[in-house]
Amino acid sequence: MPGNRQAQRAATQMALISEARWRFAAEGYASVRLSDVVEALGMTKGALYHQFAGKKDLFRAVVRQVQQEVADRVEAAAQPCTDPWEELVAGCEAFLTSHSNPETRQIMLIDAPRVLGWREWKEMDGACSERLLTGVLTELMGDGTLTPRPVEPVAHLLSGAMNEAALWLAETDSPTALKDTMDTLLCLLGSLRADGVVPAGNASTVEGMSERLPSSDNVILKGIREEPSPEDGMRVLVDRLWPRGVSKERADLDEWAKDATPTTELRRAFHSGELPWPQFVDAYRAELTERPEAVAAVEHLRSEALDGRITLLFAGHDHVHCHARVLREAVLGVEEDLS
Repeated sequence: MPGNRQAQRAATQMALISEARWRFAAEGYASVRLSDVVEALGMTKGALYHQFAGKKDLFRAVVRQVQQEVADRVEAAAQPCTDPWEELVAGCEAFLTSHSNPETRQIMLIDAPRVLGWREWKEMDGACSERLLTGVLTELMGDGTLTPRPVEPVAHLLSGAMNEAALWLAETDSPTALKDTMDTLLCLLGSLRADGVVPAGNASTVEGMSERLPSSDNVILKGIREEPSPEDGMRVLVDRLWPRGVSKERADLDEWAKDATPTTELRRAFHSGELPWPQFVDAYRAELTERPEAVAAVEHLRSEALDGRITLLFAGHDHVHCHARVLREAVLGVEEDLS
């Protein structure tokens, strides 16, 4: 049946994209081998080449998927806003936060321009996030909020500035970097206003994270060695090291949130017995609110949990003294008794 063949082809494409995506994010484009991708899925290279022209074409599909997800987050952040100016501010903040996610950063900002070429990368970006930015800028210039000027160069300048800021955020150790970047961006946006003033109440929400919080039922904990279930939703590994004895196929991961895990120094201090559990919890809580990459990772997980269930997967066997419990409360925006 033609319908069945189309459905099978779509399922094969999505499986290849999903498997390749986490590999491109974790290893970088140059290190990924197509043989590893197809072997993990129990396919042949012939099956892959029936769907994609090669590694670059598969990567292009991954980039397209990631770009669309970023655009969806930007649009979702702007949707509750009551006027176009608030939409612009919320959308820019969502864009920066999304690109601070290590997976998005590696695929979209580091590898995509180099692998696909700047022109194709910009065309793809223009069809997603930049299209939304151009739309709201046009509306704000039309209603007199922004000083009328050619929209296209303004959109390109803002987009380029935010891309560069996202790359810088990935490298800096400043605990206030994300908030400082957003506050500076607000000043830049304010300079485009006809009145030159950023309205009161438009301060960045980065410092306190999103005001909307997910339901506790949408953030669950599970050992990575437990059987995957359709009820898990988005499966996220929260460990810096891959767990021994667990295959990639068995893990069935959607994401590997390394930036949301404790630093190596903190983890070693705890596992060596130097740092008792209560002190570890306090130190890890501080990291999740002070390290820019951790703040961005928590915000990303929170936005995913607002859309549906996520399962935080821990690699150890101790369900009590488990850093995934601390991360869960951060995503939920609560502090619980974790003793």
